[in-house]
Amino acid sequence: MNPKVIYTSSYILKGVFLASLFLLVIISSITYRHTVTLKESSEEVVHSHKVNLELEELLSYIKDAETGQRGYIITHDTTFLIPFNNAYKNVSRSFNLLKELTADNIQQQKNLDSLKHLINMRFAFLEMGLQKDSLTPFNKSNKSALHINLLKGKDIMNIIRLHIKEMIDLEMRGLKGREQKYQSEVSFTPLFTFSLFLFSLLIFVLSYLMINRNFDILKKSNAQLTIITESFKQAEVIGEFCFTQWNSETNELYYSDNLYKLLGCKPKSFEPNNENYINFVHPEDKYIVNEEAEIMTNGGVIYPRFYRIIRKDGELRYFTSVGKFISNIENNRTYIGIIKDITQSYLDSENLEQKNRKLEEANAALLITTESFKHAEEIGKFSSWMWDLETNKLIYSDNQYRLLGCEPQCFEPTIENFLEFVHPDDKHVITQGNELVMNEDKYPAAFFRIIRKDGKLHYFKSLSKILENIGGNKMLIGINSDVTEQHLNNVVLEDKNRELERTNTELASFNHVASHDLQEPLRKIQLFISRISEKDRGGMSDAGREYLEKIQVSAHRMRVLIDDLLLFSRTNKSEKVFETADLNVLLENAQQELAETIEEKEAVIQAEPLPLLKVIPFQMQQLFLNLIGNALKYSQTGVSPVIKITCEKIIAQQYPVIKKDTLDYYYKISMSDNGVGFDQQYAENIFVLFQRLHDTNKYSGTGIGLAICKKIVENHGGFIIAEGQPEVGSVFTIFLPA
Repeated sequence: MNPKVIYTSSYILKGVFLASLFLLVIISSITYRHTVTLKESSEEVVHSHKVNLELEELLSYIKDAETGQRGYIITHDTTFLIPFNNAYKNVSRSFNLLKELTADNIQQQKNLDSLKHLINMRFAFLEMGLQKDSLTPFNKSNKSALHINLLKGKDIMNIIRLHIKEMIDLEMRGLKGREQKYQSEVSFTPLFTFSLFLFSLLIFVLSYLMINRNFDILKKSNAQLTIITESFKQAEVIGEFCFTQWNSETNELYYSDNLYKLLGCKPKSFEPNNENYINFVHPEDKYIVNEEAEIMTNGGVIYPRFYRIIRKDGELRYFTSVGKFISNIENNRTYIGIIKDITQSYLDSENLEQKNRKLEEANAALLITTESFKHAEEIGKFSSWMWDLETNKLIYSDNQYRLLGCEPQCFEPTIENFLEFVHPDDKHVITQGNELVMNEDKYPAAFFRIIRKDGKLHYFKSLSKILENIGGNKMLIGINSDVTEQHLNNVVLEDKNRELERTNTELASFNHVASHDLQEPLRKIQLFISRISEKDRGGMSDAGREYLEKIQVSAHRMRVLIDDLLLFSRTNKSEKVFETADLNVLLENAQQELAETIEEKEAVIQAEPLPLLKVIPFQMQQLFLNLIGNALKYSQTGVSPVIKITCEKIIAQQYPVIKKDTLDYYYKISMSDNGVGFDQQYAENIFVLFQRLHDTNKYSGTGIGLAICKKIVENHGGFIIAEGQPEVGSVFTIFLPA
């Protein structure tokens, strides 16, 4: 059987199939167009119904407004104004919807503009009827005016009805034509669909007959193929070679039976894959087979390979392999490989083969080193270059071009071409650096800017050194590194350091002013006020004594504010020396400082045992002092303060307020009170410096205490939150690392 006959039959079958498929596509396109037309006809009918329905809705909304007006005129009950007001909103919404629905109908758009004018007039008369003067029942003239208003409104309403009826009639006239078009499309659909079915059936019948005719040809071809296959198997055994096949599309690998026999195994005794085959390869030669498999996978050119095999019985054999890619009728790439046992030939030329193998190993090692260095260049954002000072030949690595924003080897590697990318102000760095290397044998690092091909500015660092090759020629070897990111980070860091130094200087000046310059005038004011005797006060007017008291109170508040600011500053600036401390002792010390206020307000403090923690003792005591003092200060009038302190060890993941990248365990210390509380919307603001939620005349304070608390907690790597409810109380929760 001639294979050309089979291929010709296959081509004819494919041609018939493609022609049939082309006709089906054309018919399907017509069907699709018909379906789209049918859909458009249906949408046009629905569109007309939507317009008519919305016009009727618009008319009903106006009637609702009239009903609301009449109800209000009759009863003077404002409840009737609700439908009136809603009707106006609904009319506007309905009118906008009609504008969208009739956007493609110029006549209806003009009708809508006229209708809008009439509706505005109708609502104007309705609103005039609702004016107070026209609703006064004892004024006859007002009654007459109301009567006229109602009559005019009625006339306008009649015009609106007629106008809407005209618009509906216009839509109905268009609807009749659309319905006729829709019915025509609907009646045509069954016939067209049945015709498509018959044509498709005809195509499938013809395809079946063609396939059946070719089936006999294929059976004869398969019989011939079987004979050829058996002959090839015998040739493999006689010639001590085997056959492999790899399909790049399906990734399937096939071994002929003789490959298993050459390995000392039974045919099909293991799955054909590279992992199983590599187990028979000599350990020192596995890289050769792996390299061949990698090149085969990537579609590269396969050259003859030589390697050793350890058969299943332990015998050492020498193999050679070669192969190539071929494409079948469907253009699928298949790798065909031939493996031959050359043990006997190899033993005859063992010395020569050993030399070749050593050379291949050296080449392979050099290739690996070169590839590794290329990857290292890309990862490390550096490049290498080599300048032969004897021949003046310059060589750039591929990554040198990439760092300049170019494709590898896209321009000749010369100093002049490289200088085209160097910033004009930095070209001298390159030229002077070359002079130092050539004339003075110095190798300083060079820093310069590069303008890449895409226009972006980058910063480079270059190092170089002179070496001699095997022939004694001097070579200048260099490394160029892209240090843009490092340079920009250094610039940002320097700016931050300067800003920090400036802030520290300002803070030191502020502390000095607050500690000395501000306090000195306050001390004198308080001293002079204290020296005014009661006798002197008696000689003052009432207004004078009141002003004197206000001065004294203001001076005291100023001193408290300065003291709190200094305390906040020390909280930021003081050395953070952590010690293991008993929080119960620090809490007790804080209560002792507030003992007088606690006794005065008859406060009750209930505290659970607190843990031992590494803390800054004086800051933690200040934290308890501020929180308890805050609870006492903002207690309710006539109610004894009750302060409850609880403590438990918690898992950080259970509380969203704790950041995920922190420790796993924390101590949760909660301090609740029954004071005046606060609105929860201010829960974040109360920790901001100088933020106050209560009247300064009713509650003393500077708005710094809670800001100090937050800073202390942050100094300990913790978190603080506040919850409040007016006239119920507050809860401050502290999370400290366990």
